[in-house]
Amino acid sequence: AAGSGKTAVLVERIITRLKDMDNPLSVQELMVVTFTKAAAQEMSARIGLALAKAMESTDDAAMQERLERQLNLLPSAHISTLHSFCQWVIRSYFYKLDINPTARIGNEAEMALLQQEVLADLLTKSYEEGLYNIYELADFFSDDKSDAGLTAKIMSLYNYAMSLANPDGWLRKALEPYKEAMTVNPSDTLWGQYMWDQHVAVIDRIRERLERMEQILL
Repeated sequence: AAGSGKTAVLVERIITRLKDMDNPLSVQELMVVTFTKAAAQEMSARIGLALAKAMESTDDAAMQERLERQLNLLPSAHISTLHSFCQWVIRSYFYKLDINPTARIGNEAEMALLQQEVLADLLTKSYEEGLYNIYELADFFSDDKSDAGLTAKIMSLYNYAMSLANPDGWLRKALEPYKEAMTVNPSDTLWGQYMWDQHVAVIDRIRERLERMEQILL
């Protein structure tokens, strides 16, 4: 949670490792990733300040020399957002990855446009080849004018799944109740129980109204 001191704890652990003379570690060997550029800049600044304070607090010449070297190397350390680190990997090893080194991180508008294009192509192929029970899905979620309703549902499901730690795992788990509904008595499924409860509630309301009408008429 924000304000819980995670950054301070991480900085302390990093400084402890950098001060370890028996098992030396360079700041360039670390990978520290954050969610935002601002957080990465703050992390780098805090590490730099902690290194400077550590230098001032020791009289050990060897330790001072080591800490000063780490402070000088800090600007080249991998302290960035995960996206920025991945971009650095691509630019540094594009010849092994077979990826254009000029590739860049798309902004939200560009990514949304690409997602829409991919989904449109997928739906077109599905309609043409009759995949994924596409016509039944379109009838259920959309109207006669367009399949915008189906598109919106797919994107909503995708965006929610991608916000989770294990999108594929969540999607597979979400399918289980539907698979179960195809192999067991409908009344024993989650959906069957829901429909049963709804019908019971409706019948109870009808019964109550009929009883009131009977009392009024009699």
